[in-house]
Amino acid sequence: MKWWYSFEKYWFCKKTLEKLRKKCYYFEKKSTLKIDFFIRYNNQATAVEVKSADNTKSKSLKSVMENYGLKSGLKLSSKNSGSNNENVTGLPIYMSIFL
Repeated sequence: MKWWYSFEKYWFCKKTLEKLRKKCYYFEKKSTLKIDFFIRYNNQATAVEVKSADNTKSKSLKSVMENYGLKSGLKLSSKNSGSNNENVTGLPIYMSIFL
């Protein structure tokens, strides 16, 4: 049932963003590079990844930011908030209501 847990988190974030009238765009390139959502955040295109596992590393997010010129990214997970040197901000999933 681990896939269900992952789906619930993704669905919660998508519905929350839609309630905030944020348009959510999905990105996939040749089945190797996937981003859960693109939204407009702080007046710029922002990649958003929803992570359900304890391992919250996101190769896709890093790759998209490097190759497509994005300045920031968001990672939503069950972990506490924080940021790293790669301009990726990590937030707990419940914080998606403040985006």
